[in-house]
Amino acid sequence: VSQSRYSQTDYALPFAQSMKFESGIRLNRRPLGNDFNLLLPGTVDEWNPIPGRSNQYRYDEWVSAAYAILSKKNNNSSWQLGVRIEDTRMQIGQLPSDSLVDRHFTDWFPNLNANLAMDSNNDLQISFSRRLNRPNPQTLNPFSDYTDALNIRIGNPFLKPEYVHAAEISWLSRQKKMSWILTGYYRYLTNTIQRFREALPSGLSVVYFRNFSNSENAGMEGTLKA
Repeated sequence: VSQSRYSQTDYALPFAQSMKFESGIRLNRRPLGNDFNLLLPGTVDEWNPIPGRSNQYRYDEWVSAAYAILSKKNNNSSWQLGVRIEDTRMQIGQLPSDSLVDRHFTDWFPNLNANLAMDSNNDLQISFSRRLNRPNPQTLNPFSDYTDALNIRIGNPFLKPEYVHAAEISWLSRQKKMSWILTGYYRYLTNTIQRFREALPSGLSVVYFRNFSNSENAGMEGTLKA
């Protein structure tokens, strides 16, 4: 069972020359409980958990974030420069074994967006951002999941988030009967999260989750509308 709770406040201040300053804070808590039981019949109308095959998983996440954005807009161009700071704490617990893993880290995420109208029909857009992909709470669960007897899944409570550095440049053109967008992008990921599968001599397959080094990809995308 998961139920997120959050509180947020924002502030905006327009000032001279079509500029605006924005800031805010957000506090978010996400608790999650997941009970997994494999049972054997006991006495009449009674079922007993199988030791080592049943688990009570508790996950609690607190994220405190603050952001600031400075932007400007005029007739033929606009830009936005911002930064977001996040402080994250996670607690990963197993009730049967009374084990608890406490994680804490602080990150910052800059972003830049700019738009330039080259003429009445063509725009140039540029963006840069840094963001993160958090591990799914279930991939952090160290309990061995025996739902599939031949494929055991074991989470990793020490997984780090993936960090994505992304840059894009786009050309938007509007013609009489059609328009198109041509985009070039580059993404650089660190701490990439991947599944690692191990085949055991017994015939069982065990899936783990690991942080691998880095990855990068680049390419171009085009969209035509008529």
